[in-house]
Amino acid sequence: MQPALTALLIVDHAGVRRYRARYLEGKGIDVVEAGGRDGALDALAARDDIDIVLFGPLHDAAEDASPALLSDIQEASTLPVIATFGSGRADFPAFVLGTGIADLVRENAHLDELVARIHLRAPLEQSYEFSDDENDPSLGTWRIDTISRSLRDPGGRSFTVGVPRGAPRGTSFGLPHFNLLLDLLRSSPGALPPAAMPANVSNLINEIREIVGKDKIASTRQPDGPMYALNRTAAARGRQRHLKARGTERTEARQLKVLLAEDDREQRETLGHALLQEVLENTRDAKAFDVTAVATGSDALARLPGGFDVILLDLHMPDTVHNPYEIIGKVTDASSAPIIVLSGYELDRTPQVVLRPGVSDFMRKPIDISELFMRIRMRTHRPAAFEFRDDDARGDKGNWRVDTAARTLTAPAGEPVHGLGARDAFNVLVRLLTSVDGTMRIHEFPSRQKEGAANNIGYLRSVIGHDKIATEAIRTAAGEETVYRFCRQVTTFG
Repeated sequence: MQPALTALLIVDHAGVRRYRARYLEGKGIDVVEAGGRDGALDALAARDDIDIVLFGPLHDAAEDASPALLSDIQEASTLPVIATFGSGRADFPAFVLGTGIADLVRENAHLDELVARIHLRAPLEQSYEFSDDENDPSLGTWRIDTISRSLRDPGGRSFTVGVPRGAPRGTSFGLPHFNLLLDLLRSSPGALPPAAMPANVSNLINEIREIVGKDKIASTRQPDGPMYALNRTAAARGRQRHLKARGTERTEARQLKVLLAEDDREQRETLGHALLQEVLENTRDAKAFDVTAVATGSDALARLPGGFDVILLDLHMPDTVHNPYEIIGKVTDASSAPIIVLSGYELDRTPQVVLRPGVSDFMRKPIDISELFMRIRMRTHRPAAFEFRDDDARGDKGNWRVDTAARTLTAPAGEPVHGLGARDAFNVLVRLLTSVDGTMRIHEFPSRQKEGAANNIGYLRSVIGHDKIATEAIRTAAGEETVYRFCRQVTTFG
């Protein structure tokens, strides 16, 4: 069984913090609680078993305290951070591209979604081992490797994913077998309920039993179907604290290629159209995204050689519904683009969906298009640093440099701008640098920070020069809106 993950939960309201902690503990996640900055930093300094940081909600903190606390945490630790944000569209944090946050979850989301995102962002194990006979250790152990996707028996024989169909019974070990066995090893408390099982689970279980032994997997009857459990104690090996993110660095503004695989024609057309409208609203460039829509998994695989920046993948297409996980493996083998799963599964099944190797993110239907747009941006824009000239006409004045990991701004003379990394103004600057067209509109600011937008822009101008950021007014359906535009060519470094 997978050892419990440990999460640092930072919530200032004691009642909300305790409720969330109890829920997570009920899901097999150990929780270290902190009510604010001192408790969070003390926990990070005192404990080396924390796997992930859950940041917020912070209801009672001053408006400028949250970014400062987040900056302090990121300076003290390299752990992934999941931030909780408000429930409204206007509260969606457009600044996330500049904060290094690993993931986001709405405050009003079901806590099972938070559990799923914890499992997706927390470090994974490279391999698992379980004994052939717990009463006789001399019989050796079985080992499943998540990197090579292989299973090795105690005698050293390997079963590798990809054995052709029609192989002799007892030697076939396809991707469905691998994923189901991995789910059993990772599940807590070592059992999978019927709702978390693929449709052909009984056949897969019997074929796995033929390989590892019938005594390794037990079954019990439940009202909605059989429940299966591993009859051995599993040990995880090789925990990785730093997993390389999938996807490519975009070093210049260019058209982002999106592959949308959705079998429902109405949903496919609606989602594709709404996404392009969201792109137009945020970038004023209808061609910033190029969306290719397909209706089946086989069509998606056929289109992959064309090269895509991100893949939006529905798992319930006609040719994938009986084994929805197989398409993820095939897409992963054919493309390095990040995969965002669009899932209609119940929340208690979501962890089994998103823990497939290659999945970068997931969203449950119905899809919130503004959130989808931001998640696409998060998974495709991961530059580490930016540079821009102090004077475009005279390059000899040197470059400013922004480091998103260290949250620093360095002047052309080499002197750092002290204190900027702990301010919202740093996030505003990074948002301008990462936008498709170099602009940022007032509606993209979190609701509580709209009034301070002009102050942040004014502060940035005082630091880097008033000529770097222009102010424009545009007319929209809702009236006149202010747009800020960055006036320098930006060079991006991976």
